[in-house]
Amino acid sequence: AITALSAFDRAGRKVQFLSVRCPAELVETADLYGEISTVLQKNPTIDPQRLCLEFPASLMDQQTQKARTAILDMKLLKLRTALVGCGAEEFPIAKLLTVSPDIVFLDPSATAFAGSRNKPQLLSALVSLVMSMHIDAIAEGTKAQRDAMRGTDCIGFLHTDGKCLSLDEALAWEGDA
Repeated sequence: AITALSAFDRAGRKVQFLSVRCPAELVETADLYGEISTVLQKNPTIDPQRLCLEFPASLMDQQTQKARTAILDMKLLKLRTALVGCGAEEFPIAKLLTVSPDIVFLDPSATAFAGSRNKPQLLSALVSLVMSMHIDAIAEGTKAQRDAMRGTDCIGFLHTDGKCLSLDEALAWEGDA
């Protein structure tokens, strides 16, 4: 992530933050605070607020206290934190009452309610609830759902039907995020 942010900076590309997944095993077994602290010390020109660690929903099952500690530790280091899979059956919104990340990635099953005929306001209500807890929301879904998401207050949209770009492809890309 630090290499990518440095490359974007050198290329003159504005990147608010870059998010990377943090495997549950790393949270469960390693000194995450120590490892991230060391990385930040070795890269003093990178603003920690431009880095976001994504924690998987699986951490919330039996490891709520470890997830809470990891998120609080990252906040001490000034990193952004995110929980992935919010709104899925295995990760209900109520879990956000015990763990407070900066961002949640809404599960595609929750995003599927965008534009629904049966429950047209459900997704907007979900995003509003999340934001009332001072947590930003990023929706995950298909390109077809993106237009239906425009009426919500999500700060971003992650396509689940696209491919990941390499760093070189991302630097060369000029499309709409």
